[in-house]
Amino acid sequence: MSEVSKFYDEFSKEQFQRGINNRHLSIQYHLEKFGLQPNFKVLEIGCGIGTVSELLARFLSSEGSLHAVDISEQSIELARQRLSKYNNVKCEVKDLTKESINNEFDVIVLPDVIEHIPLELHQSFFSNLKKLLKLDGFIFIHIPHPNFLEWHVKIKDDRLQIIDQPIYTNELCNVIYPLNFYIHQLISYSIYTVENDYQIIILKNKPKEIDTENMPKYFQLSFKRRLKNKIKYILRGFK
Repeated sequence: MSEVSKFYDEFSKEQFQRGINNRHLSIQYHLEKFGLQPNFKVLEIGCGIGTVSELLARFLSSEGSLHAVDISEQSIELARQRLSKYNNVKCEVKDLTKESINNEFDVIVLPDVIEHIPLELHQSFFSNLKKLLKLDGFIFIHIPHPNFLEWHVKIKDDRLQIIDQPIYTNELCNVIYPLNFYIHQLISYSIYTVENDYQIIILKNKPKEIDTENMPKYFQLSFKRRLKNKIKYILRGFK
């Protein structure tokens, strides 16, 4: 057993005591906002004791499924107990920096995970995700805002985990672009502080072809939106 997996075996006890918090609820909210559907096949990496997993399981229908993985055996054991009533959930000990899964998924969820994976392993990790993501699927990344985490590292916050590194966008891009992923959305937002303390990054497969047939529809929508904004601006002048 590695030093990292030992750490998370111990950390699972602390997670169990904390329960569901605003960060977990925010992850579920934004997953639904960005297109998660009840019938999707979902892979959650770094599921821990199954806190976000439970929110996902409640949302997914019997046609959907959740495959939740973690490197900690103790965490997975607790997750299995927690999620035992859901027939469409599978919990497994798996290190996706080294191993893979013989399946494809509509959504891959990384709930505050990649900051705990050494940067030198990101290439093999995201290469694995490339094989696991359906062509029209998306990867949902939730991480601490890099500036916020950098501050915690500098003050040597004792709440930091065994590996806790800021993930700046340029570092992520260096890994994902050669794999033909692109950043579809990036949002910095606040959960606990006045300043932005978290980021959401949505990755998608770069399309092989541009859908030119539907382009006129896009232009029509754009024209309506611009006309609406123009009218709103003109009306303000009469106030």
